Amino acid sequence: MPGGLARVANEAAADVVSTQRGGGAKDIWVLSDNPHEETLTSIQSGKWANLQRQDYIPSRLVENLFWLGRYTVRCENTARLLLRTLAARADARVWAHSRQICRDLGAVSATTEIFDALRARDSQGLQADVRHLAWCASQVRNRLSARYWRGVVGLQRQMQEAVATRGSSREVYERVLLSLAALTGFSEEDMMHDEGWRVMRLGRRIERMQFVAGIMMRQLESTHATRPETVEWLLDVCDSTPIYRARYLGTPRLSQMLNLLLYDDGHPMALAFHRRSIDRDLEDLARSLGGERERGVPDVPLLPQGSAELLDGAGDESDAAREDLAAELAALAARTGDLSDRLSRRYFALIDSDAHALAT
Repeated sequence: MPGGLARVANEAAADVVSTQRGGGAKDIWVLSDNPHEETLTSIQSGKWANLQRQDYIPSRLVENLFWLGRYTVRCENTARLLLRTLAARADARVWAHSRQICRDLGAVSATTEIFDALRARDSQGLQADVRHLAWCASQVRNRLSARYWRGVVGLQRQMQEAVATRGSSREVYERVLLSLAALTGFSEEDMMHDEGWRVMRLGRRIERMQFVAGIMMRQLESTHATRPETVEWLLDVCDSTPIYRARYLGTPRLSQMLNLLLYDDGHPMALAFHRRSIDRDLEDLARSLGGERERGVPDVPLLPQGSAELLDGAGDESDAAREDLAAELAALAARTGDLSDRLSRRYFALIDSDAHALAT
């Protein structure tokens, strides 16, 4: 043994070691004849690896990492959605459509105007999501780099200054998006890519998948679904306009936008990309933890051949095709939420109810 701890009595003849009678504790070191040679031999033989402290990740920390990933992406989604909506206020054809989607997706409450969303202190919206992000980050601070933590503090300061001043909301959203992009970069470059990091990335992918499925569903349900202006607005929200323009010519079309955001597994905003990433992370997580892989990753809905003309067209048949696809996307978002719940029950079940992250 390398050492130990012994209870020591105050008197040598004492039968009972008691701190009330002056007893205490002493460190014990077991010495060898040549300790330097022993240590050197262990290192040379590779035994030093057995002396390393195992990196135990408790369920509370894993849950907060998961929700840190989700809230980071949720803040990105909300900030980008509000930014592109404010940019579209000069176009009456897009303004009402985009405002309604903001409310449907929870970017603002039903009683809050888009112009006041940044400074609203509702239980939902960007302000609330940033508070939740900061709380989760504070619970896993020992896992974050100094740069990451400074980024979180800077993000909080930006939101506080935005509330105190009456500056341009669009400029604030732009700065917030840059800060959130920096946090994503720090998580990739500064964090250990272990089980906790994989769970955090799973949270990011699940949140993004739900958002993209949700906004496409709302687009398909709208009476303005096929208008080029609203299609272009959605591409802007999903940061997909440059990719779309490089691939397609002419005015934006609903069917082409759906093809890009549904099936392009090389596009970081596409559902196929996130589906593949979630599948890979679940496989790696099961392999590293030695358990059975979590199943039930939702599949991306497949469009029937020749459906492009239907989705872009007008009339009862086209309306029915768009409604069917919207229903499939709603089911995909629901199954993604079910996957999140199953992961919570499997990996976070050891946490007391009062210690849970602010998960909504």
